[in-house]
Amino acid sequence: MESNAVITKVLNGTILAVKSVLPFSLDIQKPSLFRQPFEQESISVLIGMTGDIRGRLIIEGTNECISKIGERMFGMP
Repeated sequence: MESNAVITKVLNGTILAVKSVLPFSLDIQKPSLFRQPFEQESISVLIGMTGDIRGRLIIEGTNECISKIGERMFGMP
């Protein structure tokens, strides 16, 4: 399978997984490719990948966004 097709499959699978876990609608933005160090602005989740495609997937959000996810998922005030 071509590299771009594998990347698209991984991204689509990630979006489906996140949507199945989070109990509200999401604003999915266009993915970005980084070839240089990533400068974290707030809170991020780093997922390392090996196998057909090697790399790192970073999901970034603001403190407010991550706080709201915790509130909705775990019933926290």
